Amino acid sequence: MYKLQTIEGLNQEELVPSGQVAVLFILYPKGAFYVDAELVSLEEANLLVIPSGVKYSYQLRKTDFLSFNLTESDFKIQTLEVLSLDEFAVFCVQETLGKKASFEEVKALALFLLSRKPQQALEVKSTFEQMKAYIQQHLDEEITIKKLSEEFNVSTTTINQIFQKNIEQSPKAYLNEIRLNQVIDLLQNTQWNMKEIANSIGFQNLDSFSHFVKRQTGKSPSKIREEFGWLL
Repeated sequence: MYKLQTIEGLNQEELVPSGQVAVLFILYPKGAFYVDAELVSLEEANLLVIPSGVKYSYQLRKTDFLSFNLTESDFKIQTLEVLSLDEFAVFCVQETLGKKASFEEVKALALFLLSRKPQQALEVKSTFEQMKAYIQQHLDEEITIKKLSEEFNVSTTTINQIFQKNIEQSPKAYLNEIRLNQVIDLLQNTQWNMKEIANSIGFQNLDSFSHFVKRQTGKSPSKIREEFGWLL
């Protein structure tokens, strides 16, 4: 059988039975799944396929998703896979669920979706790697742990645990390090003015920017630029 659920919170750990694979499809909006203790974030219209013998659980915030198991004879996989479905595939899912389909119809749909995976397969990245990429891409914006929590649909406590586990730093300490590295690089290798540099790391106020740099390095931005002035 299949389950169409709206879940909020952290569920108990489940084990994919021997000879089966678990299929989880995120309908709306996104969800965080723990697979063999590794956190994997999924977006709307992502399909997660978990092989036999693997433990998983999920931490969700009012997330709608579809879950069911297939036999390994239907679909064989050796490792975790995440698929991103195109608009046509999503339409097929919505049509099938909209008519209260039987399990056999849902199974047929799943096999159809999985058969499209060579074109739709995504690289499975850990949530930590995704968060690092997000920080780098949004460095010119205000980034807080609350914003990361909302973006990745996990608790602030979990985010702190992820960073401590991977780099033994808090999210704030990591963000400060990335920001400072960019400031030093721009002061050393460009002629950007202080406002442009401040804006590039999410500071709109020059006093706050100067205070940040001095707190991190013991020197003002202008002093750092002066020391590297021969490179300009």
